[in-house]
Amino acid sequence: ASQCIVSDGATAFYELGGVLYTHPAPDGAGPFATADAIDLAVDATPLYWLTSTGLVQKLDKDKRGQPPVTLASGVAGLARIAVDDESVYATAWGLGMATGRVVRIPKVGGPTVDVATGLSEPWGIAVDGSGVYVANHGDGTIVALPRL
Repeated sequence: ASQCIVSDGATAFYELGGVLYTHPAPDGAGPFATADAIDLAVDATPLYWLTSTGLVQKLDKDKRGQPPVTLASGVAGLARIAVDDESVYATAWGLGMATGRVVRIPKVGGPTVDVATGLSEPWGIAVDGSGVYVANHGDGTIVALPRL
C-alpha cells in the first residue's frame, strides 16, 4: 500500500491498506472503493488509479462502493498517473533499465498506446495542453513528449 492522496478541491481521496477513502466522507458512508492503489488522479467526475497488479481503473465520484471500471490491465511496473480531458497517462518502469515507458489509455476505454518507450525508470508524470512531461529516475532527466 502506498498511502497516496489526491484532491479535487472539495474532497480528498486517499488509499490506506488496500481501501480508498474520502475526506470528508458522507455521514455513515463506507469506503469509496476497495483498491490497492499506488497512485491517484482526479478530474471533474471520476477518480482514476493504478494498481501494483497492472490495472488502470476509474470510478465516478457518485458511485461510492460500486465496482470500478478497468480501463487497462497487464501494464507491468506501473508507477504514476496523470489525466487530461481525453486520456489517462501512466509511467511504467518495465523490467529493467531503459525498458520503461509511458502509456496512454482513453478515458472511455480502449487500447493502451505507447507514448514513449526505452525510458530509464520513468517515475513522475504531468500533462498540460502542450505535452506530457516525465521524470526519469534512472538517469535524472526530464523528457517532454507530445500528447498523442
